[in-house]
Amino acid sequence: MNPWLSDDGRLRPVWRFLLGALAAFVANFLAIGIAESASHGRGRLLEAIYRPTTLLLLLAAFALLLIAVDQVHEGLPRAMGLGRFSGWLRQAGLGMAIGTASVCVAVAWIAAAGDLAVKVGFGAHTLTLALAVLFTLATGAMAEETMFRGYPFHRLLEAAPAPVAVVIMSALFAAAHGGNPHASKLAMVNTFAISVLLCVAYLRTRALWLPWGIHFAWNAALGTVFGLPVSGLTEFAVIVRTQARGPRWVTGGAYGIEGSVVGTIVILLAFAPLLLLTRKYQMENPHSVSPPRCASGQAPPGETRVGQPQV
Repeated sequence: MNPWLSDDGRLRPVWRFLLGALAAFVANFLAIGIAESASHGRGRLLEAIYRPTTLLLLLAAFALLLIAVDQVHEGLPRAMGLGRFSGWLRQAGLGMAIGTASVCVAVAWIAAAGDLAVKVGFGAHTLTLALAVLFTLATGAMAEETMFRGYPFHRLLEAAPAPVAVVIMSALFAAAHGGNPHASKLAMVNTFAISVLLCVAYLRTRALWLPWGIHFAWNAALGTVFGLPVSGLTEFAVIVRTQARGPRWVTGGAYGIEGSVVGTIVILLAFAPLLLLTRKYQMENPHSVSPPRCASGQAPPGETRVGQPQV
């Protein structure tokens, strides 16, 4: 048995996963360099350049891998989980509803158990900044979903059972946030847990729109609507700035609710609406009907067939 190639002549999934992980690392490294050079280290400008640049580089790198390594020559967006099928907007909207509702529950809990000091500054400049921040958060969430629920995750699902793939990608997702300001052990546990939530969202739909909606809405509601830290980052609070006061287990301190027990409970609670509202995707997958074909004649990686069991 060839340790490198599968029976269809392609690299084995585990090697394609490692290539995808390497491509993600290089794309992120290049994006950081470009953003730091263009922004001269200025916080919001750096983020506004870094996140969309990362997304563009990831899409280019994964498209190249799909063509050169996976032998997928058509339907590349669908093979990356980004196909615009019937219902993709509904999935994104459902994700945004789950993400927003989760943050609202957490903030209400903090307000009841602690104290919120809120400052509001509204004007033409802050409105422009808020729109720029929302664009940054939207592209940043999609970049992370493409990186951790996109090509590498697809290949890992071919190489290992879904629970194993979810654990590996969630551990990598948590590790990637380990360098954020004020990160704690509990923050990493919560980051791991929310990654599991996002992986399940992908597995229920086999598309990135639902996990992206949860991810984007969580960050936007937390940072821009309520003005609280997002994984230790405060650059996203431009109109509303809020300081949460109270026990650290409630507020998460300077890291924000993702570093709190309240955050843990809210993340776990979010599994209920996710699983309940996506039951229909267990038996059908609207965008996987008649998937594009690879050179080998098989459905391309990342695509599923109608009736394929879902997590």
